[in-house]
Amino acid sequence: MTNRQPSVGIVTFTFGVNFGCHLQRYALQVACERLGYQARAILLSHGDLVKPSRPGTIKRARYTLRRFREKARQKSYYDLLFGAQRRRKKAFDAFERNFLNTTKRFYSYASIKASYESLGFDAYVAGSDQIWNPLGMGVPDCYNYFMLDFVPSDKKIAYAPSVAVSKLADKYVERFQRYLSDFRFLSAREIEGARELERILGREVPVVVDPTGLLTSDAWDVLADQAKPLVAEKYVLCYSLSNLEAILRHAKKVQKALDCPIVCFEEDRKSDRLAKELAGDGAVVVRNAGPCEFVNYIKHAECVITDSFHGAIFPIVYRRPFYAMTRDRANQEESMNSRIFTLLSTLKLEDRLFEPDDERSTGVNDVQIDYRDVETRLRECVDFSLTYLKNALAAVTGQNNES
Repeated sequence: MTNRQPSVGIVTFTFGVNFGCHLQRYALQVACERLGYQARAILLSHGDLVKPSRPGTIKRARYTLRRFREKARQKSYYDLLFGAQRRRKKAFDAFERNFLNTTKRFYSYASIKASYESLGFDAYVAGSDQIWNPLGMGVPDCYNYFMLDFVPSDKKIAYAPSVAVSKLADKYVERFQRYLSDFRFLSAREIEGARELERILGREVPVVVDPTGLLTSDAWDVLADQAKPLVAEKYVLCYSLSNLEAILRHAKKVQKALDCPIVCFEEDRKSDRLAKELAGDGAVVVRNAGPCEFVNYIKHAECVITDSFHGAIFPIVYRRPFYAMTRDRANQEESMNSRIFTLLSTLKLEDRLFEPDDERSTGVNDVQIDYRDVETRLRECVDFSLTYLKNALAAVTGQNNES
């Protein structure tokens, strides 16, 4: 008789066409597998999580109309029907089929809760990404699900979840206390998020590396080698989630220093227009890109300009030059810059940060990064994080005594 391999259920975002969401899920899955566990993410879409449970025809129609209006306010009618995200969804679907392990699809939080026994996981890991961002948790089921309310306390592990904001508003504190107080192992991705959780929970909350930082460049080449870049020559890569215009303005300075074209990922029709207007006729807009293409383009870039956390961490993994732009908001309770600040300050790369209105010049020598000390600091963070994950999984699954 052979011993059964213990299993881990990952609770994180399993929807959308966001590069970081899919890649951090893949990385956590691989990290758990390397530690000797079977790992699968619970498959649940955002729409399934927030829609009315068992809606009647009228309620369902009202919900659908409301969702359409919300999307229509954010995008043009054209982009809503034929947008970049819809066009590249095939690449994301293929990535999920080929590289991600999941459960069957669930259609509500209630169905997951009812199926707890049949899921049969020995441990549940909540994380990574912004699953605990209070600004995105508008309905009770979001708290119930992402904070593992359906799981016994002795099986709850948090690995690098992001609170996202620098300070939790008072109206969220009671909920966070109620849902998180019984986690057996609790960690966070950002320093400020960890401090906030320590403040409201009265317990130590270690800061660990985002899962994408746990894998080496050789490990990520498994994905990068699946894709072929459209650009054979050198290029500056832009990846923006919120302010492509400012990203492209900074990229123009880097382009001038490095004398190579600008490449950016298509987000919508506006991104196409801005790329042509600001980056010139030589700009390349990458369409239909999936997670493999994302990693590939970063691996081969002369420099990466981004306002994305994962857009910044992958250049570090591949030892590529990069600049990260802040994405500030009105106050600490809405600002989501802490993730970038933690990453850069921990690795002593604060000089790679720039503001949207930054006017400083950029020369060839300014672009390059000496990664020798950065590699040492990253290795220390990764070793600490892997030890945390290893000890948490071993303790929860009973593989050995907690250390």
